Amino acid sequence: MTSRRDFLLGGAALLATVGSMTDVVARESVTAIGAVYATKSKLLLRMHIPDHDDELDRVHIGPGESMMRVPIEVFRSGNHLVVQDFIGKPTISGVCEVIHKETGEVINRIIADPELYSDPDGHYVVLVDETV
Repeated sequence: MTSRRDFLLGGAALLATVGSMTDVVARESVTAIGAVYATKSKLLLRMHIPDHDDELDRVHIGPGESMMRVPIEVFRSGNHLVVQDFIGKPTISGVCEVIHKETGEVINRIIADPELYSDPDGHYVVLVDETV
């Protein structure tokens, strides 16, 4: 049975669909994962771990996003930071603050590309650390 896990990077979710990490390591039919990233900034947004490689052809890619097939060996060798390195160095850190639209108070700190992510409640998303 496959379970769905969302690994959150603030506003952006690293999505992994796996039975367990052990299953991912043991799957021989999977040769790659799908790494969805912001096309302009190269910031990793989601990782799709398929049961079979052909599932990567059906991954939703939104406006301003791209997907790279990352060899499963790269994924197995580390975590999302290894996958980010494979994609390339992002131009932004992605560290953002969510600012309440009425009070101006900081209500959350997330990792996101503010050019692509908008808060579901309409609050402001502001990049606060551009260093990478």
